[in-house]
Amino acid sequence: MTTPRDPDRIIRAFLDEGLTDLPDRTYDAVRSEIDRTRQRVAIDPGRLFDIMNTYLKLGIAAAAVVVIAIVGINLVGGRGIGGPAATPTPSPSPSVLPSTTSSPSTAALAWPRGSLASGPVSANLTLCDPHGTPCDKRRLAFTFDLPTSGWSADFDGVIFRGTFPSADGAWVWMMGAIHSVSTDPCTGVTMPAGSSIVDMATAVTKIPGTDASEPTDVSIGGRPGKEVVLTLHPDIPCAIDKFWLFGDGSLYPNTLQSIIKVRFVDLGGGRTFTFYSDQDQPNDALDREIQQIADSIKFE
Repeated sequence: MTTPRDPDRIIRAFLDEGLTDLPDRTYDAVRSEIDRTRQRVAIDPGRLFDIMNTYLKLGIAAAAVVVIAIVGINLVGGRGIGGPAATPTPSPSPSVLPSTTSSPSTAALAWPRGSLASGPVSANLTLCDPHGTPCDKRRLAFTFDLPTSGWSADFDGVIFRGTFPSADGAWVWMMGAIHSVSTDPCTGVTMPAGSSIVDMATAVTKIPGTDASEPTDVSIGGRPGKEVVLTLHPDIPCAIDKFWLFGDGSLYPNTLQSIIKVRFVDLGGGRTFTFYSDQDQPNDALDREIQQIADSIKFE
């Protein structure tokens, strides 16, 4: 009768006995097999398979431990997809490990994810520059209404709908102040955008390779704002996904036919809320729907 191999015991033995030294019983087994093998004229294939299988299992157990260790290390730090690399921070002391459960107040700060139904959406957001930094660490709580279903929420501040690229395709990105605009979108070279919503709106009109409307007055959430509408030249000198509007690694248009609207809102206290929308193609019905979303925003 054989005893089933216990993976926990194998891994524990591996951890106890180290990466380089096999236990004495394993050395004895190997030496015994070598001695017996030397006395044979030919090795029995079935027996050879058994020997190889035994030590292959030991190797798999060791590899499992290494993989677990590597995964554990990678989960300690870093940042999600699409953002700038996080500044390394010291690992917490084993005696003061952070809790893995979120309190109700922390959970309430999340941006929604996945498909969204029509109707009101509650949002809570850290306002960041589209170039990635800096961020206003104070959270902004607000609500907005979706006139129809078909919208989905992605990473912080983003909702989108439709099939890309098509007449029903659009992205909306709600974010913080724009601190720079590109003077050469294909290389991401920038100039400062200024600090007021008037400065930012004026700077956006100067992005090469685009045609821009003059900044116009708008209101979002009962607060004063400025809006600029951008369209692209058909002969931009680089691929559309390398045509950075606000600096290298920031935002690029969905298509050459994109209609981009950038709305800046003064929240007071030196804070700016930016409502950026990009329609893949002209579509009056979708344009009205995006405008309804912007009009429905209520800051708490």
